[in-house]
Amino acid sequence: MRYKRTIFRIVRPAVSALDDFSGVKKYGGNYICTINKIPPDVQYCIVFGAGIRKDRTVSQILRERLDKAIEAGSSRVHTIFLLTGGEDEVEVMKDYLLANSKVSESRILCDGFGHTTYQSLCRAREKFGIEAAMVVSNSFHLPRCVFTGRMLGMKIWGVEIQAKNVDKRQRYEEYELAARIKAWIQSKLMMRYRLSKIVRHRNDNEK
Repeated sequence: MRYKRTIFRIVRPAVSALDDFSGVKKYGGNYICTINKIPPDVQYCIVFGAGIRKDRTVSQILRERLDKAIEAGSSRVHTIFLLTGGEDEVEVMKDYLLANSKVSESRILCDGFGHTTYQSLCRAREKFGIEAAMVVSNSFHLPRCVFTGRMLGMKIWGVEIQAKNVDKRQRYEEYELAARIKAWIQSKLMMRYRLSKIVRHRNDNEK
């Protein structure tokens, strides 16, 4: 693991420059706000998985996300929660919500096939028909969530949580540098795909 961190330190200036160029963090930051500033007609709250322990309890970071979601649900009583991650993970997340809040089971949706941020948001739109939502995540992850959702055509607002473990936060932020660049490349590919569909449709109509 040490050699990987050494390599990352060497390439980090270039990666950071590309991250700044992509604009993902800056763009996502424009839509990060407190719960009371999110439009009142936004009904859904998306909570991303962040790992569970062997004893089927939530990790610290996942607990932070769920507690923030509970806070959102307390102030917005008609909120519907979409819990996304692995199959076992979303069941544990659901159990935590039910045990630690007044949220009823009828207000909880589970997606056990959202294994990445991109996949989770694609499925939120395509499978669950969600067009507008608040997303709850930690500060290092949130800009990418917002950016990806908006590039998919969703109206997304981010609700931020500050990670308590500084050392872990630093490692996650290092990972996010590369992940944001990947999200930016995905957005460019999505735009190219959409343009090609428009061109094909136009050409078909002209025949």
